[in-house]
Parts: sequence; structure tokens; C-alpha cells
Amino acid sequence: MNNDDLRLQISEHADGRPASAELQQALRDRPELRAELELARKHAARLQLSLEAVKPSKRDYTAQQTQIMAQLPASVWSPRRVALLAAASIALLLAGLAIYTLSTPGEPGHGNAAVAALPVPPAPLARVWFVERYSPAASESPGVAVQLDQRLVSGRSLSLGQQEYARVRDAETGTTWLAYPGAQLAAQETLQLQHGAIELESTRGGSAEVTAAGRTYRSRSNFSVSVDGPATLVCVYTGTVTQTVASTTQTLGPGNHELGGSIPSSRTQAWSAYVKGFEAWRSKDYAAAQALFKESADSTTLDDASRRYAHFYWFAAAGAGDKAQAVVIGQSYVDRYPGDATVPYVRFFLGSYLLALKRPTEAQPHLRAVVATGTAQLKELAQQMLDRQDGAKATRAQTLWEAFYLDWQRQDYAACEKHMRELLRDCPQDTSVTSGEAHFRLFAAVGNQGRLEDAIALAENVLQSPAEARCGDYVLYFKANYESQLGRTEVALQTLARLEKDHPESPMHDLAQALRDSLLSHK
Repeated sequence: MNNDDLRLQISEHADGRPASAELQQALRDRPELRAELELARKHAARLQLSLEAVKPSKRDYTAQQTQIMAQLPASVWSPRRVALLAAASIALLLAGLAIYTLSTPGEPGHGNAAVAALPVPPAPLARVWFVERYSPAASESPGVAVQLDQRLVSGRSLSLGQQEYARVRDAETGTTWLAYPGAQLAAQETLQLQHGAIELESTRGGSAEVTAAGRTYRSRSNFSVSVDGPATLVCVYTGTVTQTVASTTQTLGPGNHELGGSIPSSRTQAWSAYVKGFEAWRSKDYAAAQALFKESADSTTLDDASRRYAHFYWFAAAGAGDKAQAVVIGQSYVDRYPGDATVPYVRFFLGSYLLALKRPTEAQPHLRAVVATGTAQLKELAQQMLDRQDGAKATRAQTLWEAFYLDWQRQDYAACEKHMRELLRDCPQDTSVTSGEAHFRLFAAVGNQGRLEDAIALAENVLQSPAEARCGDYVLYFKANYESQLGRTEVALQTLARLEKDHPESPMHDLAQALRDSLLSHK
């Protein structure tokens, strides 16, 4: 159960009801959640006293709601305020029904003057969406997309960079959307797409709903919506979608539907493949990821950077299952992007795969290129592979590093952690240990397993080592991210300030600013 689910349970149990088994376990393990529950119960008690003061003769519902909510501190967590406001609305509605019942016993409601004088019902309650942002471009280590969790509340907006996408989940219905790179979203009573494209991933219960260019689209089936100014393109993959403009509703069947201008459907389909490729990669469905990344890498409608990322992950997905196919894809990557910083990394795996396929003659040119242009760690590993062809024996550290990289490519982070702990234990004088490289890789492996407390503790080992100069900004960002997920807002803000001070030119600043904005908006 993640932090958002825990906090929603806290708000639901603020009235004193027994907590679920999962919440009880979390409360035992995390003192800060126990403090939150006590605070929520105090607020709920204060709200109850306010509701008891509501008189049936009061008909100004909106003013009553404002007065009740004003008694609560502004620091109350947003979804909890939503829950309390809902409780206030229900109580006031019951008060209104009492007016109706007491005023006209036995008479039809439509003939009663008191009922006719009732005000317009209050505006809809605030909605909350949970946002998971992923940025493969910001990943220090190829193979892992940087994730940033946020909340999108009514009245706020979200803008994605050209090299990131997001999963957006409705807290109320569970409906989940995939927002494409460059998308701009706003939260009102419904989710609003202002620019770019969004695709329905899944929904529970009722229909999913999104508004774009003044039109509202609803469906339980899979569809995507793209908007560019007044132009919209709706791609209906299965079933049907209802399109509502003002009071006019029509049904859209399978296929592409354009209004107000032209948006290339090929571009929308390429972005869809790109985003769904990363979703398949994260779930380790490598066959699906390989097919999806191939589609987007071959697209002529995506920008050069996106095609390169798609090509890289196409190679990585193939390497997790079919090394012979990965060799073909990797060679095409080296030929297409000869000067890119990721090429030595790709060449290292090409050499490894070719040796595994018993094709050493083909492997040697790639490994020699890594020795000449790769990072210190890759150079050493490539030289080890070349030396092995001449009969040399690998050292313990070399064997562990080679195993680490292969397991990292397969996203087996538990195995990666094991290799690094053995390296730190058995080879304390190896240069990868004394330079801090092993500590950094251990931090990354533990963090990718979701063990946030352990990763935070390991971060300081990296930040106190020579590796800090090379990867300290990456470690500080993730340390702050993990602290924020554990509810330590002030500590996370201090960590972000340290990142800005110690690494003023860091490429992580955009992600750090997005995390800072999210934390400040919920203080």
C-alpha cells in the first residue's frame, strides 16, 4: 500500500472506526502516520461540533460550508479536506431535507414556496488525481526511468517535458490515463487536456471522462485524445466513445475522428507506442516492449531524441530475451548514433552478447572501442573480456561487476544488490569500491526495490565518497524523492536545497523543481 492509499485510509478512519489490518501495521511501523491519524481525529471532532450547530432553518448551504471549513487549519492534507467538505455537504443536504419535510407534511414538494426558495446546490467537490511522472532522459543509468510522484488537485495543472510521460489515476474512480510527452493537463471537475495527447489505460466501474477543446469524451473502452489549439483527434481503439459539445452528444465508433483541424494520426500512434513501450518495459514484458519500441524508433513523426530513446530501449528489451536479435538492433544503434554518450554502454553489451553467442571475432572491435571511449568502469570490464580471450583469469571484482551489469539489464535489482554487497565485503581495496562506484550502484539497486529507508541510509555513503562529484546530484534527487514518499516534507526540501547549492549546473534541476513545487503545494 503506497503513501497516498495510507493517507486516504487515515482520512476515512478519522471518525474513530477501527483501522484495517494494513493500516494498523503501517501505524505500528511509522510514528509519523500515527501522529497524522491523531491530527485527523482532532479535525473530525471539530467538524462534528460545527455540524451539530447547523440549524434546519439555515438555507445558505455554501455559506455554511465555508464557515465550517474555515475552522480547520489550512495545513490539513488536501484529500482529507475534500473528505471533510463532503461530510459537511451531506450534513447540510440533510438539513435542507428537514426544511422540506417540516414545512409541507403530506404535500407534494413542487407546490411548496419554501422549497422553491432553496438556493442553487454548491459547486462540485474538488477532485484529486495521483500522478506518476517518468523521465527516461533523466536516468543516470540506462534501463531505469526516473519516477516522480505528485498529486493533481482541482484548480491545478500539469505540464510534461518532451522526454517524459505520466500515469494519471483518478483517486475516486481508479481510472488511469497515460499522458504522452509534452502533454498539458488541468484539473477541474473533470480532467482537461489542454495540449498534447492522453490515452485511457484502464477504468473501473463507470466511464472514464476527459475534456479537450471544449468537448467532453466518455468511454469504458480504450481510446486516445489529441488536441492542438482548436483541433482534436480521437482514436477509438475498441468499443465506442461519446462526444459531447454543449448539449449535443454523438457516438464515435472505432477509427480516427478529427474536428477543427488536422493532427497526424501517425504521430499519435507513435507516441502511444513510445509510452506503452515504457509501461511494458517496467512490467518486464520484454516481447511487447521490443515490438512497441521498434514501432516508435522507426517512426518519422517523432523528434530525434525520442526516436533515440526508443531505439535504445528496443535494444535493451531484445537483450533481455533474444541476444542474437539484440546484436542486430545494437549494431543499428551504433551506426545511427555514433557520437552519443550511450554508445560505449551499447557496445559493451554487444561485446558481451557476441561472446555468449560464441562470436569472439565480432565482439573484439566493440570491446576495444569501449576501452578507448567508455567510462572507467566499462573500460575495465571490456579489457577484462579481451584479456580473457588471451587466457587471463578474471578477478573477483571483475566477475561481480560483469554479473551486476547483466542483471541490471534484466532489471533484477535484488541480484544487483547482492553483487555489490559481495564486492564491498570481498574487495574493499578495488578501485570501484574506493572511488564510491560500488556504493552508488548499491544505492540505486536498493532504491529500485522500493526499500526507501534503506536507500536513504545508503545515500550518505555515496555523498561522502569521491563519486559525489559525478553522481551526487542524482543521489540527492532520489534521496529527496524517497523522503517525500515517506512524508518527510521539510527534510526533502532541505535535500533539494543541497542539490541546488552543490550542483548548480545539474541536469536534474527540472525534476528537482517539479518535486519542490509538489511538496510546497501540499505543506
